[in-house]
Amino acid sequence: MSNQDDLAPACVFPGLWGLGIATEVISEAISAPATAHPDWPVLVETRPWNTAAIRVAERVGLIRQEPQAGDEYAVLLLESTR
Repeated sequence: MSNQDDLAPACVFPGLWGLGIATEVISEAISAPATAHPDWPVLVETRPWNTAAIRVAERVGLIRQEPQAGDEYAVLLLESTR
């Protein structure tokens, strides 16, 4: 990402895993930029072994991108609907 101000990190403590909290938080988190800047895509980067984060991102509509050589992160993208 080009601007650290664009980052919105999120985590759920292990004792709260499996309750749908992450899905709700991420769903709300992607709706704000979609409203403010509907022409901008939403990007999620996570470690490739973080399958729970990948599932949550996919559940709210992001699509996993093909990995590129040397990638350290799994990249998921929600394209603009405009």
